[in-house]
Amino acid sequence: MKTIDDVVIPAAGSRRSMESITQGRLSSQLLPLGNHPIIYYSIKDAIDSGAKNVYLIVTSPNSDVETYVRSQDFSNKVNFLYQPQPLGITHALFQARELITGDFFALVFPDTL
Repeated sequence: MKTIDDVVIPAAGSRRSMESITQGRLSSQLLPLGNHPIIYYSIKDAIDSGAKNVYLIVTSPNSDVETYVRSQDFSNKVNFLYQPQPLGITHALFQARELITGDFFALVFPDTL
């Protein structure tokens, strides 16, 4: 059975996917769902599934998403990559291309319910 060691989570969007809800004030990945922001569940599930490498792609080290994730207990298991301009999913994946170790990887969209 093949295992997936690498999980890529793109979170460097332009804040437009749920702008009617967020009003541009926060990233859609930080919308609350139950007791946590949506992105919490994406990262927690990736770690709990046994992924060795979780790559979170954000806009900058000061992004609201990175600030939130660094405040969580699992932050030491997350590798941050940067996509300064929202140039799409393919470009986001390009940021992780040399870090993906196996033949397979998971791509998790943290603002899709």
